[in-house]
Amino acid sequence: MRTNAIRAAFAFTIFSLLTLSCDDGGRGESKTAAPGAPMGVSASDGAFGNKVAVTWDEVTGAGEYRVYKSPDTADGEYQRVARGITGTEWEDAAVTVGRAYYYRVSAENDGGESVLSTEDGGHAGSGTPKPPVAPRNLAASDGAIGSVGLSWEAAEGAASYTVYRSGTRNGIYAELAAGITGTSYADSTVSAGSAYYYKLKAVNGDGASAFSNYDAGSALPYPPLAPAAFAATDGQYGNKVVLSWSSSEGAVSYTAYRADAPEGPFTALAENLAATGYTDYAAAVDAHYYYRVTAANAGGEGEACTADEGWAASTGAVLPEVPENIQASDGQTNQITLSWDAGANATSYKVYRADSAAGPFDETAVVATGVTDLTWVDATVTAGTTYHYRVRSVNDDGDSDLSDADSGRAVGSAPGVPVNVQATNGVNNKITVSWDAVTGAATYSISRSDSESGSYTEIAEGLTGTSWDDTTMSLGVAYYYKVSAVSIWGESALSAANGGMGIIATPTGLDATDGGNWIVNIQWTAVAGAESYVLQRKGYGSWGTIATLSGTVTNYSDTGLSLVNYTYRVYATAGTYTTPASNEDSEWGDL
Repeated sequence: MRTNAIRAAFAFTIFSLLTLSCDDGGRGESKTAAPGAPMGVSASDGAFGNKVAVTWDEVTGAGEYRVYKSPDTADGEYQRVARGITGTEWEDAAVTVGRAYYYRVSAENDGGESVLSTEDGGHAGSGTPKPPVAPRNLAASDGAIGSVGLSWEAAEGAASYTVYRSGTRNGIYAELAAGITGTSYADSTVSAGSAYYYKLKAVNGDGASAFSNYDAGSALPYPPLAPAAFAATDGQYGNKVVLSWSSSEGAVSYTAYRADAPEGPFTALAENLAATGYTDYAAAVDAHYYYRVTAANAGGEGEACTADEGWAASTGAVLPEVPENIQASDGQTNQITLSWDAGANATSYKVYRADSAAGPFDETAVVATGVTDLTWVDATVTAGTTYHYRVRSVNDDGDSDLSDADSGRAVGSAPGVPVNVQATNGVNNKITVSWDAVTGAATYSISRSDSESGSYTEIAEGLTGTSWDDTTMSLGVAYYYKVSAVSIWGESALSAANGGMGIIATPTGLDATDGGNWIVNIQWTAVAGAESYVLQRKGYGSWGTIATLSGTVTNYSDTGLSLVNYTYRVYATAGTYTTPASNEDSEWGDL
């Protein structure tokens, strides 16, 4: 039976309003919203003799569902009877034939649980088909080699079981195996290291149950086969036995073993070897040993290869041993210092360098030979680049194997101090500062003082060119400038100082005309930034100032003159700066 959906819509509306009023206290935090209540809840009405099947519509954003149940009445107290359901169906086997049960469903995600759905009632009917109930407690193994083992509890009424598998938890579950009569199954069709998700259905003549719970499992790979082409040297060397073998498919490491007799017992010489070779420097001279190797992966250690005899002979070549504890410096200026521990029987060392830890470290990578110290300085590096180094020991009998690698990185030096700094006496309210480019500089910074020997304050940084206009100065004030160069490796010292002053233009266009009545009228072109003008006159004698005028005044009437040819000139001033004199012009003072 299915009741009216109005109550569900009303309940969801109330829940939404409560959520909006309480979601984050006005903080504006973003979080996942709880899903809406499931719709379309339906409980089976006597279709099954041993259960009630409950289904519902999928809810967008839901991660799983919960089922609640009330016996006998739709208005009773609903108790949760199932949770963690990822599908849209569930079977209730805890029922009595003919008794009514009412069900409600909620959806859940990281934002919380929805309100309960509208209820629907159902019952189990007598004499109706009785498919089995869903299996419970499905468990999938992790860590078994080559397969995933499944086990579960027997389902009441089940004649067999069907296994389903998916690549993701909420993906499509495809049938994997049917007709399973026991309560376990081994899935050997898996890829090692991959995760698989499983569900079950129980089956009998009346049909199939709903899905069981899901569980995930994974398998380990089979251990690798014994390494092939294994060989131990027979007296070629006087101080070691060299082992070599072919790689085993799927192997991630190898272990080398040694014994005094072909039948053993074998003791591990070295474990977790990544390479397909090993050198036994602990072999006693002229003592015969038996060696073998195993390969291993996440599935475990495989079988050992066939043992091979090997020994170091007193007549064999005594090659030097591999240098150990290779150390390459980090943070030295324009160089990397390499150091290592001595290799036994070495008379000198050969240094290899590569741009990658993987090499190549062949003869094209040799950067130094005949090194007799246990340190070496690489001064051919580029600052900021990481280099990888390995070392061989050398003597007259030959070379050792390569050492382990270590990486180093040099830093650069700060750029040089800028030279030829020039500060112009600029017009148009600016002083232009220029300097010569510095090799290696990325940017420049400028500092300023009002005294050549005073305290300098940085006023500009991040400059990429070699000139800059200071528009923050005051006219007529002397300023002194110093420049520094900057790179990723630091900042240079400040340059030598050079001074400049913000100046105004010299007045032009001075013109003296006869004004009659013993008057001469003088005018000139205005100068931007002028604070005042000083007008001078010369008759038969020397120059003398006849007026100091505001910077907004560009004319003047000279009165009370005599019959003399007068000459005039004007200066403009700003702050402490006075321009050179303007052009001169003459006029007679007469009627």
